Amino acid sequence: MNIASSAEGANPENRLRRHHAGLAAVRQDARRSAPPGAGYEFTSPLGGLLNVLRFCWTSDDFVGTVLYRLRVSLRDRGVPALPWLIDRFCAAAFRIRIADDVVIGQGLHVLHGNVTIEGSTRIGTNVSIAPWVSVSGDTFQDADTSIGDEVFIGTGSTIRGPVIIGDRAVIGARAVVTDDVAPDTTIVGNGTVSHPSADPSRAKPVPSTSYELPAGSAAVRWSHKDHPPLGLALRTDSVAFATNSNDPRDVSSRGGQWRNVLRLLLQSRSFDAVGLYRLRTAFRALGLPLLPAIVNKLNVTVFNVRIGEAVRIAPGICIPRGNVVIDGIGAIDTGCVIGPSSTIGLQRGLHYGPRIESHVRIGANVAILGDIRIGRGAKIRPGSAVVRDVQNDAIVAGVPARTVPPDAPEPAGTRKTREDFEAEPVD
Repeated sequence: MNIASSAEGANPENRLRRHHAGLAAVRQDARRSAPPGAGYEFTSPLGGLLNVLRFCWTSDDFVGTVLYRLRVSLRDRGVPALPWLIDRFCAAAFRIRIADDVVIGQGLHVLHGNVTIEGSTRIGTNVSIAPWVSVSGDTFQDADTSIGDEVFIGTGSTIRGPVIIGDRAVIGARAVVTDDVAPDTTIVGNGTVSHPSADPSRAKPVPSTSYELPAGSAAVRWSHKDHPPLGLALRTDSVAFATNSNDPRDVSSRGGQWRNVLRLLLQSRSFDAVGLYRLRTAFRALGLPLLPAIVNKLNVTVFNVRIGEAVRIAPGICIPRGNVVIDGIGAIDTGCVIGPSSTIGLQRGLHYGPRIESHVRIGANVAILGDIRIGRGAKIRPGSAVVRDVQNDAIVAGVPARTVPPDAPEPAGTRKTREDFEAEPVD
């Protein structure tokens, strides 16, 4: 499809046909979203339906996509109230907000929820959208924001229309798009840097030779097969939360740590999310059926914390505000602090995620992607996109992130004022 074709955009029948693909759209969405090699089969109608239901159980984000298709179908059949309820549920449970004017083709892949699509926007087939993405059209002009087929929109990207994005374009992490993008083009940063997209078929997703963290790191010592005891993990996490918040309470003794655990469980939603992750890991290590999946769904729905099964996180982690996505085959060592609206995980075409060493501080709205190493004590400033190794104790900032001196000013718009902090909900 040529997304720039004005004939298709002007023809309401074509728009309606793309919008009302029904069950065929859901099957194609599942085929596009299902991980390769996971045993999903969509060739026969019955097998496709069964595997769609199976995939709904394993992927919360796909449930959000299915509910979007259902909502559109019910709305166009004139069913009252129910489309509105489904829309509100998708926004609350999966952070997927798609306006009524939006038209989306088959094969939609929403990687980890947290997507907002507004205004007069047309999206082609087989499009992948990473978390923390915002796309908007312009309802006040006679022009759509048009996104072509097989487009990949990276985490934290912003697309402000009306613009036309060509087929097979790649919008890099934290990019800002305000102008048209040619087909087969990659956009980096604010859109001033672009180059032809690499052919995904030529990518070589081989394991990294530097995958493992240093031998003495806690994330290596505590793997999923030899996980930390639940009590030890919770107590160590509570110390990390107390240290990060400069809490004067005594956490040097075991009793003080347990008192802090109970206090945080009652008062901190962020600590509740970390506690659910520890509980899910303990259930999975015990081989209990269903319970790990149920706990994970609760964590995603209530706290918007999404942590993949292949991620190893050592005790002593602090996620002050929740709202994070951590995926891929990666590891996070003890003493790390992760800011809200951050993504740590896979880069397009790779299987392995980052290895983050101890005492790394990650600001808000950060993307750390690919098979890279973040050295001990490094600081990632808010709004950065990290796709290369970071040395020990380094400070990096920008899109893409580069090493900056300690006294370098933060990017505009990332430092919060007193009014910003007062406006935030209290944990």
